[in-house]
Amino acid sequence: MTTWETPLVNNALHMALHNRKPAPKLIWHTDRGSQYASDSHRELLEEHNILQSMSRKGDCWDNAVSESFFHSLKTELVHHERFKTRAEANQAIFEYIVGSTIGRGYILRMAICLLLIMNLRC
Repeated sequence: MTTWETPLVNNALHMALHNRKPAPKLIWHTDRGSQYASDSHRELLEEHNILQSMSRKGDCWDNAVSESFFHSLKTELVHHERFKTRAEANQAIFEYIVGSTIGRGYILRMAICLLLIMNLRC
């Protein structure tokens, strides 16, 4: 099974692996989305010796921190702006993330992953 999001997720993971070069046995925690359960994504994880971890069915607490962060991002920034270009949106989101994560280790790591997905340099 695959969705239009699977190539996006796989490309973001490739970029993160190239930029960060993590140690073997990295734990990759995701929700139960079809893009993460797809054959191509599982093969990519196996190819790079990454251990897959998924939320349990019906467990909303697994991703509570990231869900809260993205809710704030959308309600405080994205829904109030009309960006002229993708680059302008990327810059505004980058500034929001950096400003909202100073002094928060876990949130900062999540933000770095988001920036990699957005194809921005930290």
